[in-house]
Amino acid sequence: MLVIIAGDLHWKIVSVYIHQTGQVMLKMKSRHVAGTFTKKKRNVVLDVCTNLPAWPGRHLFDDGEKRKYFGLKTESRGIVEFECRNQREYDIWTQGVSRLLSIVVAQKQNRHGI
Repeated sequence: MLVIIAGDLHWKIVSVYIHQTGQVMLKMKSRHVAGTFTKKKRNVVLDVCTNLPAWPGRHLFDDGEKRKYFGLKTESRGIVEFECRNQREYDIWTQGVSRLLSIVVAQKQNRHGI
């Protein structure tokens, strides 16, 4: 997935999951040294930011008008922005992460008897 970090575009292997601590985690892996070494960064996800504006100039690429953008608000990095190739990919990511966040909230409420 294409990610914007500090104003630069980067290809990352991205996964989002519920950690054993009961938090939704974003894990991004990047390749270094011709793909032989990967560096992993994990962040706690707080929220999903939908319908972000297109990155400047991205509409000039093939199928640029079909691309959709969203962000994940994290504890340590603020909003991490992502680019999806189409509406289907966008829906899978935004709905999937939102579902994980709602599961975590429900688990916390059950634990505290709310």
